[in-house]
This record gives sequence, C-alpha cells and structure tokens, in this order.
Amino acid sequence: MQFGVALGVHPTNVGLEDAMSQERIREISARVSAKPPALLFRDRAMPWWPKRGADIEWKTTPVGTMATPRGYLGAALVGHKVYTIGGKSPESLGALNTVEAFDIQSCASVTLPDLSLPHGRSSAVVVKVAAGAVYVCGGADEHNGHAATCYECTPPGGPWHGKAEMPHAVVCAAGAADTDGRVYVIGGLDGVTPSKAVWRFDPAAETWSEVQALHAVRYNAAAATAGGKIYVFGGIDEQGYVATVEEYDPATDTWTVLEKQLLTPRYNLAAVTGSNGRIYVVGGIRQCSAVDLVEEFNPATKTWKQMTPMPTPRYGVGLAATADGRILVLGGWRKVSSTFLATGVIEEGTLPS
Repeated sequence: MQFGVALGVHPTNVGLEDAMSQERIREISARVSAKPPALLFRDRAMPWWPKRGADIEWKTTPVGTMATPRGYLGAALVGHKVYTIGGKSPESLGALNTVEAFDIQSCASVTLPDLSLPHGRSSAVVVKVAAGAVYVCGGADEHNGHAATCYECTPPGGPWHGKAEMPHAVVCAAGAADTDGRVYVIGGLDGVTPSKAVWRFDPAAETWSEVQALHAVRYNAAAATAGGKIYVFGGIDEQGYVATVEEYDPATDTWTVLEKQLLTPRYNLAAVTGSNGRIYVVGGIRQCSAVDLVEEFNPATKTWKQMTPMPTPRYGVGLAATADGRILVLGGWRKVSSTFLATGVIEEGTLPS
C-alpha cells in the first residue's frame, strides 16, 4: 500500500512528543485528509518507510522567474542556460511556442523570439542529446490537437528544423535519450487511447522505429536516463495513477518492471538525473492536488529515499540538473482554492554528493 502526504504536512516535520495533547493530534490529523494519526509519524509507525539520508538543500527564495508563467513545458540545459520550451497557461487557448533561457550563472531569464517553436507545443517530449541538440516531439498544438512533428535545434543558435515525423501523433508521453544520442517517446496518449508503445528516433539516419513496448500503458509519466538505462516513473494507466517503475536496456531492447516503486504514486511529475548519478522525481498530482514531493532513486541499488520537499507544490514542471550538483524546477501549474494557476517561479536546490 502507498500513502501520500496531503496539504504540505510532512510527517518528518512533525515532532512526536509524549506530552502532545490529544487536541494537537486531532488538529494535525484534520489537516491530512483521510490519513490515520499514526501515519503522521511514519518513521515510527511505519519502520519500512525509507529514512532520509543526505538531503537536498533548497534555497529559501526563488532564484528567478520566467517571463511567461506556464506548465506542461519542456526544459533542456545547454551550456550554462536552461531553455524552457513551449507549455500552456490556464489563460491560453492552446499550446504556446514560447522559448526562454534562464542563465544559471547570472540567474537572469530572457525570452528568445528568434528561437520560438514553429508551432505551439505543450505536453510534448523535450529531450537534449549528448551532442547538444534539443528535440521536441509530439505534444498538443495551439488548437489542442495532437501532433506527430519532430523539431530539432542546437541552442543558442536557431532556427528549429523539422525532422521526420512520428508514425503516430502522441501527447503526454515521457521522453529520454540513450547514450548513443537516440530519442525515445514512451507511452502517452495515441488519440484518446493510453499507449504502451515506445518509438525511437535515430537522428543520424533520421528514422523512427518501434522498439519493445512497456509492460503496461501509461501517460503523464516521467523518464530519465542513468547508467545507460532508461527509467519510467508513475503516470496514469487504465485504472488511475500509478507508482510503478520500468527500466529499459537499449542494448537488449527489453523492459523490466522493478520491484521498488515510487514512494507516492502520482502523475504529471518530472524526473532528472543529477550529477551524482541518482534520479530525482519531482512534483506531480496526487489526490487532485499539486504536490511538493521529491524522491531520490538510486539506479545502482534500485532503492528510494524521501527528500526535502521543494518549496512550491506544482506539476507539469520543467526540470534541469547542473554539472555542479544543483537542481532547478521551472514553472508548472498549481491549484489555489478551486482555481488553476500557472507559475513562472524558478527554484533551486543543492543535491547531496
């Protein structure tokens, strides 16, 4: 069984005191929807819950703000700039073609009209390969239709170039690149049908090929590459949001379902591989609310750690990790009362070594 944390109340932040009054316990319990009081103290009540080790140190204030608040965007770190690509705001009628660059040295953010996408894209696969080229594949367009296009660009130069189109229009897929510079579009929605298909784009040959499918359908999942393998986390299947994790080996074209799952099932989450070789799975939606959860996955041991939450709960974020051990969370959507809002906030944390 998996348990989530609601309303930003994190059990590790709640002290267990023998003299704690029943009134205080009831007060805290009321803030955690449908969770028994014992779950507030998970380190004692649930000894199987992974203990925190070295942790992320988040800066207490944002390091920057995007000019255009948006979620369902992509992010790619090229050189010392994070490029935030496409996305959507609650006010926009369709996907945006906006591209901005956030300088990780000066913390300045600037809109790049000359690098705008040819068409608006949101919920697209945005992947940077080792050579520095960035690919934008599929996604929703400015008319809320589904796209099969594939664009390529090597920032800071432009423009975007159209490459061979995908065999199927796909939205809400996960994406990653392997060590040979090939791009993978994983799962997603093919029309209105959840998919487990995996498509691989070879930039050298400019061809798409279908590789081994996932074990189960999923969309609005997250993916990252580490140690030569591709990992897919969470998302939504035919029954609801999931915690399952699958590992892909490009050398053998095989997927393996891992025993150790996400600590908290959720969707519209993001994942990135840190400079320490571990994968960080950030944000998402759980029980109809944006979450601030951050979980660390160690590909070598296939184990998880719960990390310090990011300061702002959100989903559909852009995510980047720097070579000097930082993680950046850019944009996303959040819910205030019953209103959905896009944020332009950029927050930074320092990863454990």
